[in-house]
Amino acid sequence: MNVAGIDKILEKCSISPTTYLGIVNFREEEERFFREKTHYRPRFKYPPIDFSPRSAIEELEKTLKYHENKFSGNIERLYENKLRELILIHHMLLSRGTPQFLEYSIEVYGKPSRACVKRAIKTVEENLFPAKEEKSLSPQEVVKMMEDELKRYELHKKGWKIQLDERDTVNVDSNKKVIQIPKNRKFSEREVKKLVVHEICCHVFRRCNGELQPFGIFKVGFPRYLKTEEGLAFYLESVYNVSFPRDICLRAAYVVAIDKMLNGHDFYTVWKELVELGINEHKAFLCTARVFRGGNENGGFTKDYVYFAGREEIKKLLRKGKREEKVKLLYVGKVNTENLKLCKKLMKEGVLIKPRYLPEVFA
Repeated sequence: MNVAGIDKILEKCSISPTTYLGIVNFREEEERFFREKTHYRPRFKYPPIDFSPRSAIEELEKTLKYHENKFSGNIERLYENKLRELILIHHMLLSRGTPQFLEYSIEVYGKPSRACVKRAIKTVEENLFPAKEEKSLSPQEVVKMMEDELKRYELHKKGWKIQLDERDTVNVDSNKKVIQIPKNRKFSEREVKKLVVHEICCHVFRRCNGELQPFGIFKVGFPRYLKTEEGLAFYLESVYNVSFPRDICLRAAYVVAIDKMLNGHDFYTVWKELVELGINEHKAFLCTARVFRGGNENGGFTKDYVYFAGREEIKKLLRKGKREEKVKLLYVGKVNTENLKLCKKLMKEGVLIKPRYLPEVFA
């Protein structure tokens, strides 16, 4: 089966959902929440969707139907599952602001297991937030520092750029090759080092290595690759010693907030329960906002559990030995841990190209 035609469709229809789920009125709603507090449900606004999800769905479904019953090998089945996943992602965006958004989010990203939730609660209780760091670096300074890192690896020649953005969180859009930095907040030196490790040494490196491979799916991402992607990025923060206990606590808090949202707790109740666990009020608002964004007033977006669950998955994988070999396989592109055996087989057969970009600690 020739997948070159499908590669073009995947690249054309692949999107980063968080690009369209960044909360553009975060500060205003946070201020109003703390003014009114009791059971106020924030009304979040998002960037406009600048393409037609319906057209993308039609094209993806047409491709899926045309190749029906031809997805026989391991690679072909990955393509089939990726087409189905992208259809769900576009449906999810179409349902932004409705109860169906949460249903699609669970289909796309899954949800935390009971064991994961228990570990997350324990982590939050054990890693309370320390005193604040000094945040003296302006967004413009951060952009310059990140641009210097891109140049160090000659990634600017591949089209990668750093931009200031209205939203309050950092976002990477691999399809547009842009890392977006919030323009209304300051950063500490450690935070910038963490951004370099997380965004460039994981997300950008894996994308660039994927572009070297003969199959486009290594570039756009395997089905459900995100848990591996974010888990690896989070794991790298620890390896480079740029992750504080409060970073681990925050990612664990996402898991707790998702679990409570899925159990029917409203925005205020989830926020209050996080505060009762020891998380400061503003961090608790951030966690709750990330979980309730996208859907209606009942939530929500389940993606953010993948940081914590993915880190546990990567730690477990690399504890079992052959660390160097496994890391190189993780860096052949945007793959997931479930398909590392397939990647190893393709590497042995000379089908895949060895990763060119690796974090210095593994190079």
